[in-house]
Amino acid sequence: MYRMKFLCSVLLAALALGSCSDQPQLIGESDDVFLVSVTSVQESLPETDRADFSTALKGFEFLYGENALSVLADSTRIKERVRTRLSGMNGQEVLELWIERRDRAIRQLMDKKAVNEEALEKMKPVEIERSRFRINRAGQRIVELKVKNNTEFDIAHIYFRGILTSRGRRAPWVDDTFHYPFELKPEESAELKFALLGAVWQDVPEGRRNLKLEVTVIRIDSGHETPIYDAYTNPFTKHDLERLETLTEFKKATSTESDID
Repeated sequence: MYRMKFLCSVLLAALALGSCSDQPQLIGESDDVFLVSVTSVQESLPETDRADFSTALKGFEFLYGENALSVLADSTRIKERVRTRLSGMNGQEVLELWIERRDRAIRQLMDKKAVNEEALEKMKPVEIERSRFRINRAGQRIVELKVKNNTEFDIAHIYFRGILTSRGRRAPWVDDTFHYPFELKPEESAELKFALLGAVWQDVPEGRRNLKLEVTVIRIDSGHETPIYDAYTNPFTKHDLERLETLTEFKKATSTESDID
């Protein structure tokens, strides 16, 4: 009985807080209080906006969950951050903020994707003529590469992404990056072999046959830490793609128009 009276008083408070704008506002005092105020705020919206309001609340939880530190990334902390941020806002303000934040996140990811795709395209003239992975008698993981520079630039250092697979295995053994000095002038080729020291390469089992190493150039430098093209430092990752797809789905679920097509 006490709890019911308390929640009813919270609902009245929500209405009172919104009296200046004739719109009830969210109250982030606690989870229970927030949920009651959500109902009040949602019912104050036109029926066509109510589903968008629910989508916005879920979307904020997604955005705050993505941006939280790993030690804080639990549902309780995320909900607390959302209700604290939205406290004092009416339904229309929540919708406007959601569209702004969602579209900004989508735009940033699309820009990042475009920058990386452009860099990768411009590095295609750095040709991997041959790539091989092997494990020598000392147990070292060795990569052998033959690379040709078909660009107009003098190259001093190359960064690679290597994906090691074998027939009959769906997941790759390794998907990792590595780099090495390659002194290459335009139209020059070079062959090098070197040990891969990353821990993930040590997990490749010895004696495995039919290993195939697929190598992609992801950054080229003209001098020490001087990139010509770079898709390594700030890569568009699988996680970025999943995040972009999720935000795009949120956008499709929102009927309100925005400035991103």
